[in-house]
Amino acid sequence: PLTMVRDIQTLYVLCLRSIGPPACDPEKVFEQQQQQQQQPKSTSKKKKRKAATPTPTTTTLSSASKLLRLFHRRKIVASGENDSVHQVEASEDTTDSLLLMPPLSRIPCTKHKRANANEVDLNHPFLAMATDGCSQHGNPALDCLQTYIDSLVALSRLDDRRLGVHFFKEWAENVSGRQQQQDNEAAAAPLPSTKKGKKRKRELIAEQQKVQVARLSPTMVSLGSISFHNGMIGPKTIDGMVKSGMGPYVGVLDLTGVNSITDDLIHQLLKECPNIHRLSLKNCRKLTNRSLESISTYLPQLTCLDIGGTYNMRADAVLHTVNQLPLLTELYASGLQHWNDVTITQLVELRPTQWKGLGIGFCFATAAGLRHALGQTTNLERLNLAFCETSVDSGFLGFLGRSLPSLTVLDIRGNQAVTSLTGFYDGRTHVGGGNSDATTASSLFILARYSGLSNSSIEETKRIYPLQTSELTVVMDSGGSGGGIRRK
Repeated sequence: PLTMVRDIQTLYVLCLRSIGPPACDPEKVFEQQQQQQQQPKSTSKKKKRKAATPTPTTTTLSSASKLLRLFHRRKIVASGENDSVHQVEASEDTTDSLLLMPPLSRIPCTKHKRANANEVDLNHPFLAMATDGCSQHGNPALDCLQTYIDSLVALSRLDDRRLGVHFFKEWAENVSGRQQQQDNEAAAAPLPSTKKGKKRKRELIAEQQKVQVARLSPTMVSLGSISFHNGMIGPKTIDGMVKSGMGPYVGVLDLTGVNSITDDLIHQLLKECPNIHRLSLKNCRKLTNRSLESISTYLPQLTCLDIGGTYNMRADAVLHTVNQLPLLTELYASGLQHWNDVTITQLVELRPTQWKGLGIGFCFATAAGLRHALGQTTNLERLNLAFCETSVDSGFLGFLGRSLPSLTVLDIRGNQAVTSLTGFYDGRTHVGGGNSDATTASSLFILARYSGLSNSSIEETKRIYPLQTSELTVVMDSGGSGGGIRRK
């Protein structure tokens, strides 16, 4: 199979689907084989005594691992229907051909019935963002591993016994590219040292320590993302993740809807993942304020946190956590206890000009309280005010248009008092004073299911402001829930 992948020049997409029956064990698929090295036989009794030491062993990759690693030896270029393919010259020391990433239509396989097996979700709402440092963009190997997890979820077969140490080791190797690095180091390695005994052992220990420090250095570590969206994982899976050593390579972690996760498991996992910068614990109903303590303690580089629907967390604990995370610029915390005028104002005032995304839906704040708080967030780009029925209406949208010029995503689901978007564009025009910036199109994505908007009211707004609304997208049904999440 490995030769076949190299020889078929037209092979664009490869998806490994080794789901199998419920008893299928992916640990065996990626398990490395240990083989003992053969040593020459000695006839001397003295040499036989010395040969009583343990026989050295070598590690051989599994066939599945070898297949995935081949992608790292091919230069990958994104292609599209209207995009010109950039010509990339293959390196002189390899015969591997150029690999093109074709445009594929993808739908979330965890929420919708797929028409065919090729419709897989490689653009997960929270997962596949163009975040700095994430290495899986253009990497079919990691796409393949993530698709395997998504398929298990879709088939209701992702339980706590499915994924273990070998699977997560394979994930870490494909993120870090350590195997390719080891191959390069082996090719350029100097001749073995002639020193023997304790001196040689000390040299080996020092070399191993240098390699370990280099691998775990934050400036050198490659980061990837992994999602268990709506999966059922528990102690065995978390233990496998920890033992595999994948923690330093996790940059984006999505545990949305994993109701089996607990505070203790979060603590066990996060202390091994210091480089996470985007984390979703949305709808993890068993989590409490203890998980917030783990987040503030172990994730100093966190920039985005989604804890919406974790109703056992309190607003005051969230405020304390935000104060401990200086790089946090996105917080989605809808449905939590005690979001009111006071706590929302305190949240905004922690970093009023740095917030890029806020989610405070299902809150009990008044319209005046929200105006006072949100009026300070001049750089806000994404805002969730879902089911704030007592404070959000069409007039309030006019305030948002005037006060938030950078707003590009707005969630107003469940607000029946919002019947028109014209006030929002009235506010933007008022701020612009009729200049050219106010009359040009600006992107705006709105989730409006269960609101008072109708297709006729949206069309009326577009007739009044044809230029400004040319990039307006309003989702009135259950779709589009991932369209408003930041991808840059």
